[in-house]
Amino acid sequence: MWHVLPSLGLAVDKPALTPLFGRSPLGAVFAVVVAVLFTGAAGVLFGELRRRSGSLLAPMGLHWAVNAFGYLAGFLLR
Repeated sequence: MWHVLPSLGLAVDKPALTPLFGRSPLGAVFAVVVAVLFTGAAGVLFGELRRRSGSLLAPMGLHWAVNAFGYLAGFLLR
């Protein structure tokens, strides 16, 4: 649920996503739902990675890599 607040303006703040979600309140709700579903699935993946590896380092490293890739993609697409 941590990702709900940052995703409230997702449809408008990210120009690449505006055509997908639009600028309406319904588009904003849809963007939040998609963000919650995606981060929920990522949480399941991170939890399973933690369970299988027996360490927090593996999911932490994957989380860092995903965040770094997102930052890099955003930087290159601006």
